[in-house]
Amino acid sequence: MNEKILTTTLKEFNESVASDSFAPGGGCVSALSGSLGAALGRMVLTLTIGKKKYAEFDKENTELANKFSNLHKELMNAVEKDISGCKAILEAMGLPKDTEAEKNVRKAAMSDASKKANEAPLEVCVRTIELLRIFKSSISKINRNTVTDWACGSLQAYAALEGAAMNAKINLGSINDAKYIKETQENLRNMLGEARKLIDEIRVHVHSSLDSTN
Repeated sequence: MNEKILTTTLKEFNESVASDSFAPGGGCVSALSGSLGAALGRMVLTLTIGKKKYAEFDKENTELANKFSNLHKELMNAVEKDISGCKAILEAMGLPKDTEAEKNVRKAAMSDASKKANEAPLEVCVRTIELLRIFKSSISKINRNTVTDWACGSLQAYAALEGAAMNAKINLGSINDAKYIKETQENLRNMLGEARKLIDEIRVHVHSSLDSTN
């Protein structure tokens, strides 16, 4: 895999996003957001494991820390995968469309390319809903001094899921596969509904523990 984007500096990446290039764009940023959420989650668990106050959760938190590490790597890889998907769409868009035959070939190519482009955002959605489930279920098992980092991680994961879902949805408009579209829409609807519930519960929990006026 070409890891050019993954080896750039933070400044270079931001400047690439701000440029007039088609990628990196919203899909890459969503994947990166998810990876940052996983990184924050692992940080919190690392700062919790071994603390006497949370010793009863050490085994569970150690397993989750490893899980976060894997999700972090997968979401980082999704940044690069999203760029590959964008390139596929650009290649299809560049096909000739002067004759009816050319238009049909281009339309089929766009459908295939859009499916490829959907691989990364759909993966981001699956990984980040997994993150959100962990953030919610383990919110009372982490170092109290890092609860805001835990919350920030969950917000990053949620932003990633919403952004990736939108990218996946817009790609559906170019896909000529009714079964694929229906299944994808249903999966996205279910994940978004669950994610919105989870992030609201996390947000209320953390705000109320810090300041009852919120």
